[in-house]
Amino acid sequence: DIVLIVFQENGCSPFSPTTVKSHYITVLVVIRVVNFPDGSKKYRVTVVHQSDVPNYAPRVPEEPFFDALDTNFREWLLYLLINSELATYRSIKFKKQLQQTY
Repeated sequence: DIVLIVFQENGCSPFSPTTVKSHYITVLVVIRVVNFPDGSKKYRVTVVHQSDVPNYAPRVPEEPFFDALDTNFREWLLYLLINSELATYRSIKFKKQLQQTY
C-alpha cells in the first residue's frame, strides 16, 4: 500500500487525494480516460507524492496524454510504479514508519 493507482473512466468527478486515508500510501498515480473529438481515446496521467519523496524517473511529460493502445505506455507506467515505490523507501518519513512497525 505504498503506491495507489486510481483509474477513472471518462466523465467521472475529479479525484481528490484527501479522500484516501492511509499512513502508508505515499504516491498516488491517477489515470483518467479522455475521449478526444476525433474519436481517439487517451490516458491522462497525474502523479502526486508526499513532499519528502525524492525525485525519480520517469517524469510525467508536460503533455501527460498517452495513447491507450500504445505498448510503450504500459512499459512506461510499470517503470513509473516501480520507481515510485523505490523512491518512497528513501523518504525520511517512510523510513521512520517502517522502524515503528518492527
